[in-house]
Amino acid sequence: DVRGEVRFDENLARYTSMKIGGGADVLAIPADADDLLMVLGAARAVKAPVFVLGGTNVVVRDGGLAGVVIRLERLKAIRPLGPTRLYAEAGAAFPTLSHAAKDQGLAGLEFAVGIPGTVGGAIVMNAGTQDGEIADVLESVRLMTPEGAVRDIPAARLGFRYRGSHVPPGILLGPSDRPGRRPQVPFRQRVRQDATGLPFTVRRSPAIPLDPPEGRGHDDLPRARDRRHPRLRGRARHAPRSSRARPR
Repeated sequence: DVRGEVRFDENLARYTSMKIGGGADVLAIPADADDLLMVLGAARAVKAPVFVLGGTNVVVRDGGLAGVVIRLERLKAIRPLGPTRLYAEAGAAFPTLSHAAKDQGLAGLEFAVGIPGTVGGAIVMNAGTQDGEIADVLESVRLMTPEGAVRDIPAARLGFRYRGSHVPPGILLGPSDRPGRRPQVPFRQRVRQDATGLPFTVRRSPAIPLDPPEGRGHDDLPRARDRRHPRLRGRARHAPRSSRARPR
């Protein structure tokens, strides 16, 4: 049985920074990597699609997401690997990793202090600022494949580019970062504002255009379809909206 949480017909708006959007057939919040393996196995058994939801810079359509949506919010441990390396689970907050590096007297992750989101999302998007990006300090990542195998992949094989990467199919469990050692100095808090000057508490995403592409109107944008995955419809229909249940 899954030791974390499993919820049917869960509205996803509360899990995103924009606070809008529809629901999920199933929302799973695994307790740890072993729990995640159980969730993937259950999804495979009914051939349900899997989507990992971080929540920042994500808009969920009104029709919701079919299949199983996974949140890694309980996988948030950060621990040192020797004097100049850190391991962080994918669900840890990116600013928290920056502070952890500071506490260990390490330089190189100062740029992350004002970037919202999770460590896993930061890797996929190669998050950064003019002061640096995750590709500069990443040594390797640990990834769980759709079949449940765990692989360690060097950063050089992730195809980093400006605000993007080519992470192989699977779910990131966490990265090994290699910020540099330096004498401990006062940690200057960066202003928590984006390039437009808006504070991060505003429900807005700089990565999302306010207008449709040129030549297209809002009516041309994709419309939501019935989101339910056919193998999950019966179970989701008979479960209360935010109930907790355990797959058998």
